[in-house]
Amino acid sequence: MHILQKRTLLLLFVLIITHIATNGQTPHEKILQLVQDYDIQKLNRVYPLLEDSLDDFTRHAISGYVFYGMNCLEQAFESHDYIIKKYSSVGDLTDYLYLAVNELNSLGEYKKAKQYVEQFYYNDTLLQNTKILFPKEHLMVNPYSVAYALQNKEPSRVLRISNKPTVVNMDMTKNGYWSITGIIKGKSTDFLIDTGSSYNIVTEDFARNNDITLFDDSIEIQGVTGSVMARLGFVDSIYIGNISYQNVWVAILPSIVSNFEDFLGVKINAILGIPFLRTAGVVEIYPKKKKIIFPIIDANAKPDAGSNMSVLEYIRIEMSVGPINRMLTMLDSGSNNIIIKKDLYDTYKEDFEKYDFEKSRIGFVGLSETIDTIHVWNANKKIPLKIGETRIRSKATAVMEAQDKAGAFPLVGVCILNKFKKITIDFNSMKFITNN
Repeated sequence: MHILQKRTLLLLFVLIITHIATNGQTPHEKILQLVQDYDIQKLNRVYPLLEDSLDDFTRHAISGYVFYGMNCLEQAFESHDYIIKKYSSVGDLTDYLYLAVNELNSLGEYKKAKQYVEQFYYNDTLLQNTKILFPKEHLMVNPYSVAYALQNKEPSRVLRISNKPTVVNMDMTKNGYWSITGIIKGKSTDFLIDTGSSYNIVTEDFARNNDITLFDDSIEIQGVTGSVMARLGFVDSIYIGNISYQNVWVAILPSIVSNFEDFLGVKINAILGIPFLRTAGVVEIYPKKKKIIFPIIDANAKPDAGSNMSVLEYIRIEMSVGPINRMLTMLDSGSNNIIIKKDLYDTYKEDFEKYDFEKSRIGFVGLSETIDTIHVWNANKKIPLKIGETRIRSKATAVMEAQDKAGAFPLVGVCILNKFKKITIDFNSMKFITNN
């Protein structure tokens, strides 16, 4: 479905490039290039070798960026909190406040996040329990709205009813998308598993029929076809097999692209996105057996220099496509294609020509009520692909010309993912593993 928070990506990039650009040293230039490419994985590998050559501000800015991308949210918050407290007298640090509060919200520290914002803006402690009425376009509207609405709620968690792995049957929609059955308040419902969504999402009808708690606060959600306002809601628990996903906040939309039903083969009323997968920690998908397993995990596992996955509101993995030896690619089970950026294709144009690309149109679904169709170049011959150590060949590859759509980032969808026997998405070790 490709629902993400582009503002966070842009902000991280602008903050770091602005500061580093004033320094001409080689370590700064190396890091700058990795930041420009959103290359968290490589930055995670080389940063320890370069950090001693960086000034204090840059060191903490980069460490926060790496920690956030490697899903180490506590450490990311510590880095940004350090910058806010030490350099607040230098200039406006609202940008870093935005990052820090998002990290607290992701940790489920909603009350702390709310108080953190109010302490930042109110010197008078007597005012710190007064709701801040930010202007509509203010950077802090989204994170503060979430923190304020959920300030009395507990963090999300996955509770296992037994000490055995949870095995769940997975339905494939008409075009191969992943769907599982969950239970809310005794009612069974189908959830689309969407690694391209940075929110858990339900429709207004779904929220009404399942007595989901509604808040007055709303947030703006950005997708490939535009942005919409979504109400905030709260679900006590969702049961999936023998696990209970508890204390779940959801974004509530009027509908989730109703005319997508014909294409998908099923009406979408609920999406479980990255917040669910993050909370579960590790998920194993068996597309050919139509099974999903939530294994017993080592909660103490941490990402290391060999991590091949990162997350900046969305999951990004490393893969190779044809002549491209390494490409950072968005993992989007809500998409059905491999999408390559036009500039990458142009760089390797002579090598790609043998795969006989032909111009056509495909549909893209975002948050609007329409399906956008855009020009792409589709391969007519199978292209070699490699993810991890697994190699396959596929011609479901498209080059997108519209850089304001999903083509802003390369992505890989279920057309490729469903070719594997097993897929492991591990948010603890930050590894993406495939087996054929």
